[in-house]
Amino acid sequence: MPKSKTTLDGSAANAAPRPKPKLPTTAQFFALRINRLKIFKNREWGAGELKKISFVSAGDEAPSALDGLLQTSDPDAKRKILKEASRQMLSVKDFIQVDEISDGHVLTSGDSGYVLNTANRILMSLNWTFLILEFDEDVVELDRRIDDVVEGKDFDTFASSALILIALVVTPQLVATAPIAEFVSRAIPQVLVRNRDDQVGCITCR
Repeated sequence: MPKSKTTLDGSAANAAPRPKPKLPTTAQFFALRINRLKIFKNREWGAGELKKISFVSAGDEAPSALDGLLQTSDPDAKRKILKEASRQMLSVKDFIQVDEISDGHVLTSGDSGYVLNTANRILMSLNWTFLILEFDEDVVELDRRIDDVVEGKDFDTFASSALILIALVVTPQLVATAPIAEFVSRAIPQVLVRNRDDQVGCITCR
């Protein structure tokens, strides 16, 4: 029986190789934050009250209402489902009121920033609308006006196009998600801003 050779560290050269240690899987995490915001002009004669509205939706995350698209072939029923799904998306919004804001004021949110949205995965797509308004009405009225997005002619036009888009697909609930997110993110500024003097700033990312 041949003798095994020994290496300089005393281990056998013909011994079975040691398994490589498994590296831990890196957890995925997504966060949308605002660290610093500058108000160049507040649309007031002096220091004023401003409202910040942020709306974030993931284009690949279907609202639960869209599951009903698999259970009906009736166009009117599908239109109602699209409306309910749009309302679900609109419910995920963030209102912030800031007082005594003058021209040139810089708003900061500390080292970690103000978190607008988080997810335990890297999003495939994202729709973000961020508005700053000089708006004297309260948050309840703002919320009501945002909900009105799904009651206008623009929604009817959108719904008709969406029904054509999802008519022949196997997974209509997934296909409809991105168009709904784009529609509501585009419609929010149009509904809230009665005239350009109300709008201090607007960012829309799709």
